[in-house]
Amino acid sequence: MDVLQVCVTFYNMYEYYTKKVYELKDHNREDYQAALEKIREWDYNNDAPIGLGVFYQKNAPTFESKAINRQTQALDRDLKIKNILEASQ
Repeated sequence: MDVLQVCVTFYNMYEYYTKKVYELKDHNREDYQAALEKIREWDYNNDAPIGLGVFYQKNAPTFESKAINRQTQALDRDLKIKNILEASQ
């Protein structure tokens, strides 16, 4: 994640950035290649427009949901082992 923040104390470029920035609209957040193209539109050495917003978004399980899933799998495994041992007696 990048944050574009103007330092008005030492080099006030507020007006410059205000004229250059635009909000990403009609942009497919799930297309990685399109996100890279949008990201590369602007760099510190040219006078191109600066896109703001979410360039790329991937829906993936959270750490918490993965941890809960692993705990459930471990409990299921332990229960299966217990059942097998009880059945063999």
